[in-house]
Amino acid sequence: MSRERKEKRAYGSGSIVEERGSWYGKWRVGDRQVKRRLGPVRPVGSSEGLTRKQAEAALRRKMSEVKILAPEERIDFGQAAERYVHHVEHVLKRKKSTVQDYRIMVRRHLTPHFHTTAIDRIKPEDIASYIATKSSAGLAVKTITNHLNFAHGVFQFAIKRGWATSNPVAATDRPRAAQTDPDIRFLNPEELEALLRAVPSEDVLGPTDHALYHPHGSRRRPHAHPARVDGPPRLHDHPRLRRLRPRPNRRRRLRRASVRAATNAGRGWRDCGAEPEQSITRRFAGNVAQMGDQSCNISSVMARPATARHLLYDYLDALNEHDPGQASTAFDLTLNGPELTRFARAHGQHPPDAESLLRRMVAAGQAHRLQAGRYLVNRPGLLSPRPRLDDLEPVAELVLRRLDHSYYLSWHTGLWHHGLIEQQSRTVLCAVTIRKRPVRLGAQTVRFVTITERKFFGYSQSDAYQTPVWVADLEKALLDSLDAPILAGPMPAVIAALDQAARQGTLDPQRLVAYAIRMGGPVLNRRLGYLMDKLNIPGAVELQPHLGRKSAVPLQPGRTPQPGTKVDPRWRVYDDEALVSTVRELK
Repeated sequence: MSRERKEKRAYGSGSIVEERGSWYGKWRVGDRQVKRRLGPVRPVGSSEGLTRKQAEAALRRKMSEVKILAPEERIDFGQAAERYVHHVEHVLKRKKSTVQDYRIMVRRHLTPHFHTTAIDRIKPEDIASYIATKSSAGLAVKTITNHLNFAHGVFQFAIKRGWATSNPVAATDRPRAAQTDPDIRFLNPEELEALLRAVPSEDVLGPTDHALYHPHGSRRRPHAHPARVDGPPRLHDHPRLRRLRPRPNRRRRLRRASVRAATNAGRGWRDCGAEPEQSITRRFAGNVAQMGDQSCNISSVMARPATARHLLYDYLDALNEHDPGQASTAFDLTLNGPELTRFARAHGQHPPDAESLLRRMVAAGQAHRLQAGRYLVNRPGLLSPRPRLDDLEPVAELVLRRLDHSYYLSWHTGLWHHGLIEQQSRTVLCAVTIRKRPVRLGAQTVRFVTITERKFFGYSQSDAYQTPVWVADLEKALLDSLDAPILAGPMPAVIAALDQAARQGTLDPQRLVAYAIRMGGPVLNRRLGYLMDKLNIPGAVELQPHLGRKSAVPLQPGRTPQPGTKVDPRWRVYDDEALVSTVRELK
């Protein structure tokens, strides 16, 4: 017999009841009542089970964990898909062709299969049923995968909008296609005979093509094919010999044929034809010479095939003429990809697929992917498990070159650039006027520090690197460091940098004071004037009218002065003998 609590509970807090020796919790979601078992009731004198208080706590947990949509919040898959397509078209601004493909998927495939099923009622089993249905209908694996990718986006969109609580596509295994090369297919005997008959004998490359297609130019392993056709051996007898799809570029086909011949020559297969390999090679080289193609030398091709990787190294060597010993070079697909294509065509070679090439080099440890479309390529023969970023060159190449906003390097990076700090930090500090997330390149980080337009000045372009970068002037780098010492290092190091620049004669005191007044910071002016007096740098008197009316400030931000510390009456700065003595020790 069930017994309910008699006192009235707060609206929306649910209730607990005891039924058949267990606690049950009940609450409402819209017009729908939800009921869940909480646990067994604790008998009197026992330590097992739940008390009423523990059941109340379990009810709170259930109400927060169980997600059930109210009936008025439910929409079917077709409605959610249409809203997602509208979101993709008008918010994400996808291309018209992409939106059209999405509408076709919804109209012809997804909506007819799921009908009016509520999107929160679709389970992984329903997705698996959709895959089986479309596979039996003859759809390609790639097409089904595209449908699943779109459905995954629909469910993620529904979760964000509160229409669903889970993504069944993410819990379903995708179909996999057989690994085949679309550029390679087998020829049957009839197609081979037609290919040999179609070789033009009057063409300058006709004998070469005939020699390559004919079995006399092939190799065969012993007993590879027990059944043989009478007459001379044929190309289709060998199970490993294939025919590449015809290419419009004859020169490219010629090079591929030479590389294939060089590869087969090193495999040690027994020649099953009557014509020796040397005669085929001589005929091939003679036809190449007759063409007058100087870019395809048969001897060099046989010795070292011109691969895409070697072409990339040649291009990077041309970029690094000023520093041939550089350990690694940055490569950006957006910026360097078109240049590599022009470089290949200028040298008479077919442009490689840079993205696929770099992906293979990353797998081999010859390159490293730092960001989307940005790679660091090691010099030939150098393998490293992690990218090597020993200087500012890769950062300038990969990040600063692609910035579409004004910037300049300052703080610790600026002081290091001007030779006032010896140790380079792994964080490159870049001043911008917008909010921008940091960029991580291996062990290094490019941090973008947002400053006001009033302080964004005093920088010039530096050609000290392979890519020109904007760097703060020496005086502006010192002022930025005094304004925010936490970005430049310890305060004694900043003071030592100011003293070193003054002693070396590279500091312009008039420009330093003018920049400080232009930045408009009274606290900065006080610290600068105090340090200029301590370091015997002239020109500090011009800062007197720009000190503000505030009380004394510490020389180092965030450092509370000790009780009884004296205040400099001229600059209203607490005297910090510890900092000054530290600077003297650094000298």
